[in-house]
Amino acid sequence: MPRQGGEIVSAAHLVRPAPEWKIREAWNRKAERLHGISLAQLLAHGAPAHAVANDMNDRLAGLELFSDESAYDRRWLGQLFKVAGVEPTFTVSLIPTRALLGGMAEERGFDPARFEKLWEEARQQRRHRADADARAYAEIWRQIAGDAEK
Repeated sequence: MPRQGGEIVSAAHLVRPAPEWKIREAWNRKAERLHGISLAQLLAHGAPAHAVANDMNDRLAGLELFSDESAYDRRWLGQLFKVAGVEPTFTVSLIPTRALLGGMAEERGFDPARFEKLWEEARQQRRHRADADARAYAEIWRQIAGDAEK
C-alpha cells in the first residue's frame, strides 16, 4: 500500500465476473458470508476485469504487493489479468502478514508487547475485505517504521 506524504493510499474493486469464469458453479456461499459480498452485487456493481487490471497496473507499477492468501490471491489475480489480456506491472510476494510485520518489528527493535497489542487489535477488527484489512496492517507498518525513525 503506497504512502504519499505519510498518508495511507489504498484502493478496492469489485470485479464483474467474466463469462468464462463460470462463476455460478464456482461461487462459494461460505466465502460470500465471510466477505459480505454477494454474487448479485458483483454482477450489478463490479467493474470489468480489464478496468481493474489496468488500474492495478497504474497504481502498483514497479512495486511489490504482499499477499498472505497465496492459493486464492494468486489464482484470482492470474484469472483477472488473463481475462484482461495484460501482464501485471508489479510483483506479488507470498508471505504471511504476521511474519512480514513481526519480522520488521523485530529487525527494528519495536517493543514486542506493543506489536502484540497492535496485532491483536487488527485481528479483532478484521473484516475480510481487502481494503479495510490492508489499511489496518499498513497502520501497524507505519507505527513500526515511525518508531524506527525516531
